[in-house]
Amino acid sequence: MKFNFDIKNKKAGFEADVEKLVEKGMEQHEKDWGSKFNLKQQAKKEMKELKHKQKIDMEETKQKRLNRYQRKQEEQRKNEELEHKHFMQGMAIMIGIAICCFIIAIVGSIFGLG
Repeated sequence: MKFNFDIKNKKAGFEADVEKLVEKGMEQHEKDWGSKFNLKQQAKKEMKELKHKQKIDMEETKQKRLNRYQRKQEEQRKNEELEHKHFMQGMAIMIGIAICCFIIAIVGSIFGLG
């Protein structure tokens, strides 16, 4: 870029290399545009992920909400499971005791203690 100023002839001149200036401006614009585009795409992606996560959280909270009848049914089911578990433990203990008694009886009969 050149600036000429002539006092005697009262002339001023300005010469500029327009092509270089335009290329420089385009390069800067491309750099800025690329970074802005990437930032915008990342922001959109993050927003979609947040919306999806919020939607999943809302569905989970809806499923957690139970009315009175559903709560009562859930309590009954849990109580039945506990009763069944205790019953099975009792049966296992009874079978273990019966097996021990049976083994003692067999050993006693072999040695003639019975």
